[in-house]
Amino acid sequence: MDEMTRLYNEFTNTGTMPSVSQRYIDAVQNMLQDTTTDPALIAKALTMPGIKEFEGYVKPADPMAVNAVTKHLKETLAKDLYNDFKAVFTRTNDGQPYKFDYNSVGNRSMKAIAISYMLKNGSAADITAAKDLYFASDNMTDKMMAVNSITDHQGSEKDAVMSDFLNEFKNDALVIRKYFVAQARANDSNAIQTVENISKQSYFDWENPGHVQFLMAGFTQNYEQFHRADGKGYDFLADMILKVNDINFKTAAGLVGKLSDWRKYAPDTQKRMIEALQKIEAQNAKLGPQVKDKIYKALPDEAESKKLGLKKTPNNPSL
Repeated sequence: MDEMTRLYNEFTNTGTMPSVSQRYIDAVQNMLQDTTTDPALIAKALTMPGIKEFEGYVKPADPMAVNAVTKHLKETLAKDLYNDFKAVFTRTNDGQPYKFDYNSVGNRSMKAIAISYMLKNGSAADITAAKDLYFASDNMTDKMMAVNSITDHQGSEKDAVMSDFLNEFKNDALVIRKYFVAQARANDSNAIQTVENISKQSYFDWENPGHVQFLMAGFTQNYEQFHRADGKGYDFLADMILKVNDINFKTAAGLVGKLSDWRKYAPDTQKRMIEALQKIEAQNAKLGPQVKDKIYKALPDEAESKKLGLKKTPNNPSL
């Protein structure tokens, strides 16, 4: 977190992304090369703070800078320590049958970290390795680490993995949710179109709260695409909330929370998120009571509106 915050502060103050400190890179390398310490402990130590946690350290957060810093740090490690990640993957991907014991769980955690960094380089050999891991796996953990690592890489290997996963689990009400999340989280400028396409398929049920929640959770976890500088990610979520409102008030209300934390962001982002909230609020007469309550609580009060130079929202009683 200290390294992420240092990079963020220097980047936002100067406009230039600083180099990742060699001390940090060396620390990560030492952990990757450690074959004696508990692998579960090392896996925990190698797991970066989540973006939501990172945002809490840099309030008010600039999503574009948060995303840039996170990508820069991970891509630097992936490039500088590629051989170390590859060695971890080779060591832990031993082809042994699935076992549920402490060391096996720890090794699988290390394997998941290793392949996720390997694929950030996007080499054909590593993408093939992810595909092979998927088809050779005898457990859901390995399948999902392959799915999650390959999802950012368009091509025949990804198509083969995703097609097989969908065919095998499209009738499994719980497992299919993993597919929704993986597809919606793909780092792809067409993420909105991908989510829309999935929502139109026969295996997606708008009346199933789990389907809606997981698909939209995947999209809102797609940090770069949800927090697009043009505001289209927020606008798209607003459209989805209005659509779900016509089907299930409670499910729609649960999605509003993704827009209601606008106060922790920088002013430009705040305005775009508030505009999305106002788009929903403009349909006040059609909104379910739970959605109305969430929207009214999320919208800015009079003082906040003045500070941001926003127009009042007539239907909000607090204004």
